[in-house]
Amino acid sequence: FFLKKGPIRGVTKHRNTHRHEAHIWHRRKQFYLGSYDCQKDAALAYDKMAVYLGKSVDQLNYPEEQHHIQCKKTSATTPQQFLAMIRKESSGPSTMR
Repeated sequence: FFLKKGPIRGVTKHRNTHRHEAHIWHRRKQFYLGSYDCQKDAALAYDKMAVYLGKSVDQLNYPEEQHHIQCKKTSATTPQQFLAMIRKESSGPSTMR
């Protein structure tokens, strides 16, 4: 299992729960992408949304895994629907331990 060395874009560790939370900024708004047990899962959630929003490859945490990210824009998927889909993939809300 490979962890990226250096800072992970769009991922923070919650102070109380120690879970990894993914966030992304788009058009001056911050969007919460979910809470994850693993740092890499949170980083990949960020990458999926970044690709969907049209961010450049150099803004991804794991650009080498971009071919695994299947998040092409379709007329049936709105940004809100895609965000909901990513949040459903998360480990659930942050809970106090």
